[in-house]
Amino acid sequence: MIKKPEIVKPGVFSFMEPLEMKIWICIVFAYCSVSVGLFLVGRFSPFEWQNSNAGPDDNHFGIQNALWFSMGALMLQGNDACPRWFEYKKRASLWEYGA
Repeated sequence: MIKKPEIVKPGVFSFMEPLEMKIWICIVFAYCSVSVGLFLVGRFSPFEWQNSNAGPDDNHFGIQNALWFSMGALMLQGNDACPRWFEYKKRASLWEYGA
């Protein structure tokens, strides 16, 4: 005889059960460090700055866009806020494909 399993309603954070908390902390740390690294590369790169006729140079790729771009790369999705510099895109693809 086999005991009938109890039906348990999954919780809000049940998606986190397959991995330990240490692994989730490492994933969040890697996400934040990659986002900040990409932001700094974009901030100090002369290729990301756009000269507008109305005002001073402007960099449209801020920290919010770097966080969103990293999340899109991690989830293998596209997004609207993409960097202009080719090397920046190449480094982001390393994050995306885990090289």
